[in-house]
Amino acid sequence: ILRVLGEEGYYIDREGQVMPLSSRFTSRVMVATGQIKKSFACNRLAPFVADLKKDRFWDAYIEQLHILPGEEVVLVPKVGDFRISLGILDRWQQKLDKLMLFLQEGLPQAGWDRYREIKLKFEDQIVCVKK
Repeated sequence: ILRVLGEEGYYIDREGQVMPLSSRFTSRVMVATGQIKKSFACNRLAPFVADLKKDRFWDAYIEQLHILPGEEVVLVPKVGDFRISLGILDRWQQKLDKLMLFLQEGLPQAGWDRYREIKLKFEDQIVCVKK
């Protein structure tokens, strides 16, 4: 369900197990980059990505995860020229619900090219950084 690119590359399966990369085949799965420890990838990212894959919209919309220091997660969407700062992987379903509402109601009014970053890491608010 996830390909981790970093100092060493590997896949993570649905059970959170590490699988080696193949020189003959590349699986079309979500990609994670940045500062990623294997334990974080297996125990925190894998369940998060599994939840994203259960939802048809999120599975189609998010193409990459970038992990910052402190295990903060940035989502890279397939559509839109902005990044989505999720923060640490807590309350991710509430954060995604807020993001969905913003994508449906706020972004069409403001314009899809107005912001460079959407921050969801703060409780009960969405903070947008203009371009």
